[in-house]
Amino acid sequence: MTKMAVLRKQQHKHQHPQPPQPQPQPQPSARPPPAEWLWPREGDWIEVEVAVKEESPPKWVAAQVVVMLIDGMFQAQIVLPDGTDEWLDWFTWEEEGSDWRRAESETKTV
Repeated sequence: MTKMAVLRKQQHKHQHPQPPQPQPQPQPSARPPPAEWLWPREGDWIEVEVAVKEESPPKWVAAQVVVMLIDGMFQAQIVLPDGTDEWLDWFTWEEEGSDWRRAESETKTV
């Protein structure tokens, strides 16, 4: 997980739970994705690396893509497995495999 993702999570942790609010769009990624890169679609399920507890190593948790930009950046809604917290975060195509990965199946199983 990137330092920025950890900081955002730590800052968010100290706030009272609120419904997800739209975040401003980030600056475009420096490079467009390669032609062979498979674009996630809005509504797709992915997994993101999250520090669920400060004293525990990061874990992969389910997240749903809510906004996809043409430069390969996208926003996903992340909900902790126990439902105690949720938030929106931005990812880039370049972070695939480190901060996010594709889910095993295209639909979330409940």
